Amino acid sequence: MAESDGEPCQTTNDLSSVIDALATQEGPLEVGTIEIGPGGQLRAREPGNPVRFRFHYKGLPFDVEVETHSDGRINLVSDLGQMPFTAESPLGRRFTQKLIRAAAALPRARIFLDGRDHVCLEASCPRPEEVGLVQVFAGITALLLDVLPHLRFLADVLPRRSFRTSLQ
Repeated sequence: MAESDGEPCQTTNDLSSVIDALATQEGPLEVGTIEIGPGGQLRAREPGNPVRFRFHYKGLPFDVEVETHSDGRINLVSDLGQMPFTAESPLGRRFTQKLIRAAAALPRARIFLDGRDHVCLEASCPRPEEVGLVQVFAGITALLLDVLPHLRFLADVLPRRSFRTSLQ
């Protein structure tokens, strides 16, 4: 078996169990049908656990959790960057504080400072009854559209080069 970074790579047997699980499923491949195990191998997902994944949008990392219970939610989280220090940008710091206060009016999201003075985003919406890929990404897109104006303003003051250039 080949190794990569000390972790075993997936083998034909690992893939065959995923293929077997997928072959018995009727209809389209739904979100949460398969998952990546701790060793990096594909496997059939155990029901009941939330579906988690990460993506980048406009230079920002986002973590997503799709709760699988009947009244579940789609949760979106991101560390937007370090709050500017007063010495480095007094105007940027004041602006960020004002933007955080203004973001309190967002109905499905909040922008806040964590314990390390990082500006963070948490957004959430109800999970659709049918948890398909299209429905999940429609929910994520709606959440991103809610906060995009705030992200554009923050891009001017938070010290993140790729974030700043990709939102302009």
